[in-house]
Amino acid sequence: MSPKKKYKIKGTKDFLIIAIACFIFCIWAIRDGWFPTEGVLKKHPQRVELSFERAGRVTEVQVEEGQEVRPGEVVAEIAATDLERAVFEAEKAYRRVREQGTEADQRKALGELREARAALEQAELKVGDQYGKNDLSVADVLEVKVREGYRVKPGETAVVIHPHDHFYPFNKSLTFLTGILFFVFMYLHWVANR
Repeated sequence: MSPKKKYKIKGTKDFLIIAIACFIFCIWAIRDGWFPTEGVLKKHPQRVELSFERAGRVTEVQVEEGQEVRPGEVVAEIAATDLERAVFEAEKAYRRVREQGTEADQRKALGELREARAALEQAELKVGDQYGKNDLSVADVLEVKVREGYRVKPGETAVVIHPHDHFYPFNKSLTFLTGILFFVFMYLHWVANR
């Protein structure tokens, strides 16, 4: 029988350095995954409160708690008859000025028309209006705080959503992965130094 070969593993300090790096990543992932800082919560909020920019009477609520919503989806609307009238009047004034007004008057009328249309859009509360549309894929409705006929104030929370964000599950998975790698490399370091 041949004698057992002993394998000498070189670079055991490398195992220790990798283990320490894994430990640091593990701590970082624990902090961001379970105990997020203010900066992390700004970029990856766990709750987003949607509110109207103007006061009015709620005419329609299109979602209910537990429902899944996407960016751009309308969740509630407020009465907009005065706003629709303002858009109609601004369009009529713009057509009149375009036919017989000066260029400066046309620019002014066009600006007023754009303002009226923007005000009308504020009568709809859409997912993504107060949380970047590009950052949000899907969200769950956590709470609906208004009902039809309710009078809202500007900035008053109407609907609360929970965005589906892959940041937190990723960090929680990273915690386990780097924790396991920490112990593997510590074990390899220990074996190499026996």
